[in-house]
Amino acid sequence: MFSIGIAGIPGVGKSTLAEKLGQLLNAKVFYEPAGRADKEFNPYLQPFLNDMEKYSFGMQVWMLKVRTRMMIEANRHLLGADAPTPVVLDSLLAGDLKFAKTLVQMGRMTELDYRNYLGIRDLIMSMVRTNPNFVLYLNCPVEKALEYIGKRGRPGEDTYERQYFTALSANMQMIKSELEHQGSIVIDLDATSYISVEEAIERLYAYPRFAMYMNQTKTAVEIASTLKEIRLALDGQFA
Repeated sequence: MFSIGIAGIPGVGKSTLAEKLGQLLNAKVFYEPAGRADKEFNPYLQPFLNDMEKYSFGMQVWMLKVRTRMMIEANRHLLGADAPTPVVLDSLLAGDLKFAKTLVQMGRMTELDYRNYLGIRDLIMSMVRTNPNFVLYLNCPVEKALEYIGKRGRPGEDTYERQYFTALSANMQMIKSELEHQGSIVIDLDATSYISVEEAIERLYAYPRFAMYMNQTKTAVEIASTLKEIRLALDGQFA
C-alpha cells in the first residue's frame, strides 16, 4: 500500500483535502492536533500564540511528539496483515523542523533550545520512517493563508504575525527538494482558492506509480474508467 502526505503553511486547506482524499480513495486519514474541537486539543497553541518566546520550545516538542505518534500509527497501519488501506497524512515530520527553524531565525527560540530540539528530532528520525510515497504541496500566498485562518475562527489564531508566516512559508518550500531526495514524489498544487480534490486526484493519477498502487491488476482502460467514476463521484459529493 502507499501513503500520501499533504504539506504547506497553516490555513491552506490541508486537513480538508486529506478528509476528501480519504473518502474517495478509501484511505485511512491521520490528522495532527490543531486546536479543533473534534481533534486532540493542543494545550500549547493559545499560550504560544500569546507569547512565542516563552512557549516556543514546549510547543515544538509537543508537536514533534504528536506528529511522531501520527507517523508511527500510519506505518503500523500500512504494515498491517489484514489488507491495509492507503494512508493520507495532513501533516509531515519534515515540516516540523521548518517551524522550529523559523522560530530560531526570528529570535523566538534560543539556540540552546533549538539544539535540544534537533537532538530529539534526530533520534526520532533515525527510528521512524517519515517520508510518504507522494506529497501534495499546497502553495498559497501568505496574505491568502492568513485570510483563510481568520475565516476558520479558531481561538487565538488571528494573532499570527505576518512576519512569522512569511519566514515560515520560505522555509517550508525547502521540504519539497528534501522529500524528493528521500524518494517521495512531490506534486505542487495551487491552493490560492482552496485546492480542488478533483485536481489532486488527477495529478496523482498522472504518475504511473500511483496508478499501479491503486490498480494493481487493472488495464489502462480500466484505470481511465476508475478516474471517470471518481470525477462523477466528485460532481455529486463536492459540487
